[in-house]
Amino acid sequence: MLSRLAVLATILTAAAPAAYAQHGPSETDELNGGQIAFELRLPEGAGFSVPDTELERDQYFNRASCLCSASVSRPFAVRLTFSQAMQPFDSVPVEILTGEDCKTAADINLRCGPQNAEGELTPIGTSTDSIENGTNVPIEVAQLIDATGGADCSPYDETRSVWAIVDTNNDNTAENSFQYEIKVDTRQPPLPDYFTRAVGAENAIDIAWPVPSTDSADVEYWQLLCGYDDNGTFRPAFDAPAATARYITSDSCGVPDTIAPTLKPESAPATVDAGVSAGPVPDAGIEPDAGPAPDAGIEPDAGSIPSDLPSELAAFDPTFVCGEANGDATQIRVEGLENYEEYRFVLVAVDRVGNYAGAYVDKVVVPRPAVDFWEDLQEDGSGAEGGVCLLADTYGQGGGRGGLGGAITDALRRFRDETLAASAAGRWLTAVYYDHVAPLGELARGSVVARVAFAIVLLPVVALALAWHALTLPGLLAVIAGLWLLRRSRRGRLVAATAAVALAAPTVASAQSVSPYWDDELGDDLYEEHTPDDIRWHAGIKLGPYVPAIDAQTGADTYEEMFGGWAILPTFELDRVVLHLRAGQLTVGGSVGFFGKTANAFVAEEDDTTDDGVRDRTDGDETKFRMIPLHATAAFRLTVLDDEWGIPLVPYARGGLAYHLWWVRAPNGNLARDYRDADGMPCTAGAAGCVENKALGGSLGVVGALGLAIRAERIDPDSADSMRTSGIYHAGFYAELSMAKVDGFGSSTKLAVGDTTWFAGIDFEF
Repeated sequence: MLSRLAVLATILTAAAPAAYAQHGPSETDELNGGQIAFELRLPEGAGFSVPDTELERDQYFNRASCLCSASVSRPFAVRLTFSQAMQPFDSVPVEILTGEDCKTAADINLRCGPQNAEGELTPIGTSTDSIENGTNVPIEVAQLIDATGGADCSPYDETRSVWAIVDTNNDNTAENSFQYEIKVDTRQPPLPDYFTRAVGAENAIDIAWPVPSTDSADVEYWQLLCGYDDNGTFRPAFDAPAATARYITSDSCGVPDTIAPTLKPESAPATVDAGVSAGPVPDAGIEPDAGPAPDAGIEPDAGSIPSDLPSELAAFDPTFVCGEANGDATQIRVEGLENYEEYRFVLVAVDRVGNYAGAYVDKVVVPRPAVDFWEDLQEDGSGAEGGVCLLADTYGQGGGRGGLGGAITDALRRFRDETLAASAAGRWLTAVYYDHVAPLGELARGSVVARVAFAIVLLPVVALALAWHALTLPGLLAVIAGLWLLRRSRRGRLVAATAAVALAAPTVASAQSVSPYWDDELGDDLYEEHTPDDIRWHAGIKLGPYVPAIDAQTGADTYEEMFGGWAILPTFELDRVVLHLRAGQLTVGGSVGFFGKTANAFVAEEDDTTDDGVRDRTDGDETKFRMIPLHATAAFRLTVLDDEWGIPLVPYARGGLAYHLWWVRAPNGNLARDYRDADGMPCTAGAAGCVENKALGGSLGVVGALGLAIRAERIDPDSADSMRTSGIYHAGFYAELSMAKVDGFGSSTKLAVGDTTWFAGIDFEF
């Protein structure tokens, strides 16, 4: 075997430069026609084996592994073989080293190992005979990470190398060197500089934080540890952890870690104009960031375990995991906790290989009851009822109902169980349907009008599903492709219709530089190729302020107190021109919109600490009101002013049926629920005689509007000509006064969600 002096004296002149090849041999001088190849192996049973995954391999070289290996044996192995057949020769010595640039003689003892207790280089010996037969060479993780000392687990994220130094001629001269690089990551992931929210909610705690200011992409997961004091015993929030701990500690090998959670403020650090910290953050009692920054090469939380934090949380006990989020999240909400219990928590950042860091605030977080909008509405005496699978309730339950509806439902169930269930994507679609769409079936069950509307709206989806089930997906795609090819010459109108939105704006901008079209000789020529009878469709997009008439129904200010005033209601309208009269167009069509308001819920009455007549709100609970207005209408559009006399104004009147779907979200994100007994008094869910009233329903009513449209393209003949060649005959603006009385025709069990308001928007005719 080569002596240490021989290595130092000869390796510099004999070794060729090694090129990087992750988990493979370096390109160096050939070894009698052969080259040495490396293969990384991890412990398995009494031997070593190739790791099953790349992640398993990389996690073996993290901070926890380094700490363990510095105190107890934690080996891995490199298996040495010849990647090319070498020429026969006598066995020659091979020395295995770890460290930086171990092919260079100068100061090799400062960069390479393993070294003994006296700091002397002690290479691991083997031979080419062993390599020819394939051999595992055990190496300690600590010898790889810190070649010269074996005990330094300072934070870094880079590669470390294993070297094979070969005395090819067996003359105590190192003629060849082969290098193998292994990625090592002992750096803790970053923590946020502060918390933006750490509050109690109804049976929950809500923790939020900003994106870490450095290396935020290094965070793979966020996990929350939380617990409470039970008569002097600190217990986990749940009997079983909510998730498996993603972080890896050195506890498994009995080696304590110096990592401790870092105290962080609950708000952004105060600063002055000069960019210098203004001192301790108010109410935090400490500087905003205790300890040096993670990128300074020092532990971000070096020091003793915090004395003000329960030892179980300070030690990152995995039995206390109560919540989890992906690395790009900035919030974790933990549900299912006990109201009025005092919880402590630690937020844990975890990187890909299991390194971790923790942060906490110096306070308890207490869940408290909250009153959402639906509960408040019922308390104020509203008799509105909710209640609502969509397809089954629309087309019939099948089996018992029989008939065409039942046959359709049964066929759809076979599509679900036989076609969708056969793939992960199909199962995902099924889950989405039952989570977000199926509950609307209660609306169909309770209203004939809703059933008819849903049947029409869902017919294309149902037809697609049944065709998919009958033809299989490839067959369905082939049919669709064939139909598309047959109709490809008729594409473009819908695409062109969308362009009208963009065309409407520039026409106004150019109006000041051109004469009105009726003063232009081109005006009459632009429309010679079409007549008003060519128009078949009218479409519009409008916006307007909206306040559902909920308070007018109850006689209380429930909606106003919770949500305040109006919100914008965007609506899309589409009408078919069914009759052209001398005076104008008769159309039938419909519209759909979306309305939403969100507010923090009120605290329960017993927790309202102020006596100023203003109800307190919770910090961590939001309640949401959502509505989808559906209208089926007929309209008359007085187009004669423009068609006959060139006045680009179109008055119109519209009226019809309205059906508004609505729902309320509780703070936990689910549909809000209220529980009442036969006497209308609040009761506990599950108790005898206690009836659930779910905040999901629909209200039927009528809607009408008077409005005026301006065919703005008349102002710019060039734009008008371009639109006409695209199939768009008119585009412009419109405004209207709208009245919607939507309360189930006066039913006390239907929520009143109409309003008298105005809308304005853009429209086009094609």
